[in-house]
Amino acid sequence: MIDILIVYFAISAPATPEWWTNLKPQARFRLRDEERFEDNNKASGLELAAQASIYPRVAPSTEFGLELSTAGTGLDSQPESVSLSGGASNKTIALSQAYAAFDIYKEDTDSFLISAGKFHMPFRCSPMTWDLDRRPEGFYQAYEFKSLDLNWRLRLHAAQISADRVAPSAVDGTDLRRSWLFLEGFDLSYRVLTWIRVSLGSQYFHYYDLSERLQEISSHRGNNLRNPSVLNDLDSKFGTWESYFEISSQQFGILTAFRTSAILNLLNKDLERGLFAEVEVGDSWKSGFFQSKISFVYVEPNASLGFFSDNEWGYNNRKAVRFSLSYFPMDQLKLGASFLIANTIQNSAFQRDQKQALAEMEYRF
Repeated sequence: MIDILIVYFAISAPATPEWWTNLKPQARFRLRDEERFEDNNKASGLELAAQASIYPRVAPSTEFGLELSTAGTGLDSQPESVSLSGGASNKTIALSQAYAAFDIYKEDTDSFLISAGKFHMPFRCSPMTWDLDRRPEGFYQAYEFKSLDLNWRLRLHAAQISADRVAPSAVDGTDLRRSWLFLEGFDLSYRVLTWIRVSLGSQYFHYYDLSERLQEISSHRGNNLRNPSVLNDLDSKFGTWESYFEISSQQFGILTAFRTSAILNLLNKDLERGLFAEVEVGDSWKSGFFQSKISFVYVEPNASLGFFSDNEWGYNNRKAVRFSLSYFPMDQLKLGASFLIANTIQNSAFQRDQKQALAEMEYRF
């Protein structure tokens, strides 16, 4: 009889260092090919967006956030996308987040948080009021209540955001000043059944002392001018109230959601308004899953400040519909395509009816 000795060797991947885990690193890479048609004109090109961030908690009550991303070169450029149509030209990397957050008070059922710096928009905004690729700068405070079983959560929060800074000038006597956006609101989330959750909320956007360049950029994004020959004097003040509602279901393990938002400019003489609605079916960032969306937006010219509205919808003065479909071959990889039809509501010297076809690939680390 011959005895055979079999020896097994187990080789495991080296463990991730604890210091690296504590940094909570994240990264994202997105490549888009866009075809845009306006009247008889056609524009196309590749766009790149990349981000890398860390969120270390340096103490039990203190967190820092730091993010680098690709960036446009001007105040009126898209926040994080750069065009790849410039041959061998260099691309810009910028500091897109840098903040400190402090838990002033934290218990099992309630907490109070303050943060300062440049951070991700903490309010749930629709494309009518905020481009989520844009990172606000300023201060944020939130008081949160929640049940121990996490069936419901209520948050009361406020933010003071520096919208623009005007440098002093000895030539024309301009004083140093800042344009501010003050935000106050609440949001409530409640689990009706094990697989159904309802969320609703409201917030108020108040803009103080808009700079001339904010007004000029906004006039190109749908806001009306007092005098068409003066591009930095808008016809309306802005105090936009926004409310949203969402119901989502995970029945049969597939996400189905309906969300809608409505806005009203309380400082506009005509009380201009907007509406956003979206139906979503399918989970995101799960291997082998599809996700489809149908979205609609109607936003009148002065319902909100055009500078901050979402560039992907064509800003203000739009009625638009978007169809999108995504597939996730891996948990971290998305392949998607969408088609947008966006028409103007009023005639504009700066806006045209447009159609957009878009294909994208996004990878998250």
